[in-house]
Amino acid sequence: MTKIERLARRADLEKAIEKIMAFPMTLEDQILVLSRMMPAVLSGRITPHEARAMIKAIEGNNIR
Repeated sequence: MTKIERLARRADLEKAIEKIMAFPMTLEDQILVLSRMMPAVLSGRITPHEARAMIKAIEGNNIR
């Protein structure tokens, strides 16, 4: 991977993190979404809130 490719990838990652952090969620929920559902959120298939709901359902917690 060239330096330019690494920089482009890093810029995409930073944009994704900003997009997810802009949603009103607790820090714990933001971390869960970032760590487990980032590819789906990045591609626009689901919103960060949908990702959080899926994670909570999978873990057996109540969906807020």
